[in-house]
Amino acid sequence: MNQAVSSGMRGYSLHALMDAVIRADPNMDAVAAEYTTLLRASVSAAADTGLGDLQELSIVTEKMVALLVAITPFPKVATEHRESENPEAREFRRLLHKPQFLFSVAAQFFYVGGQVCIWSFMIRYAQVEVPGLGEKVAAGFLIAALCGLFAGRAAGAALMSRIHPALMLAVFTCINLGLLTVAVGIGGEVGLYALATMGFFMSISFPTIFALGIKDLGNLTKTASSFIVMSIVGGAILPLLLGRVSDHSSIRIGFIVPGLCFAVVALFAFYAFRNARRAGETALS
Repeated sequence: MNQAVSSGMRGYSLHALMDAVIRADPNMDAVAAEYTTLLRASVSAAADTGLGDLQELSIVTEKMVALLVAITPFPKVATEHRESENPEAREFRRLLHKPQFLFSVAAQFFYVGGQVCIWSFMIRYAQVEVPGLGEKVAAGFLIAALCGLFAGRAAGAALMSRIHPALMLAVFTCINLGLLTVAVGIGGEVGLYALATMGFFMSISFPTIFALGIKDLGNLTKTASSFIVMSIVGGAILPLLLGRVSDHSSIRIGFIVPGLCFAVVALFAFYAFRNARRAGETALS
């Protein structure tokens, strides 16, 4: 009974904190959706291993993420009022003629799916590729990836004042593709460290894809935002594919799935950077 009450209070505190963050800046709802989806995957992974202590640590981690979202600067979303004669169906038809937006929806779908694949299967990868590795030690690599996400988000925010976000997204995603190549091609302890390192370079992906997708959409911004946020459904679909592939081959081969996901993100990043260069941009306004 006391444990249930305690768990309820923790959940209430987290939701209250997230609500406070979103009220402080309405543009944070998309990022909050990212962390809600991805961190629940890590809690689920912990539950599957029976690690009660890790679940407690994951709850604390969620609270830390909520605070990080609150202090991280993100591009402002345009807030023009929709014209009364412009119904949602018409807005949707207009969005179909915005190729960068359409590409961003696909990129976000595959990014979230790829990240959830990595976080959900990292413990299994560790136990298979490093025989004898204890569950808690394996779970520690997942926590290290989360910590890398925090550090990478802070570093990325600083670097974006000097480097165009699309170019940073392209570079960081290509690095992650290299790390996944190590995880699939070499495996073992080296592959496990490669997966843990990916957290740092995944850090900027969600908000950067989101910002690039809604760029210059004017009064279509809010409708476009809703489609990009809905694309996080990839986090529920693609891990199933990884599981199916690994069941018919091996966990290492299964990690080709997030590799393909990050390849899509890299293509989107280069596409957005090419468009920015054509427009003579040096930074994301």
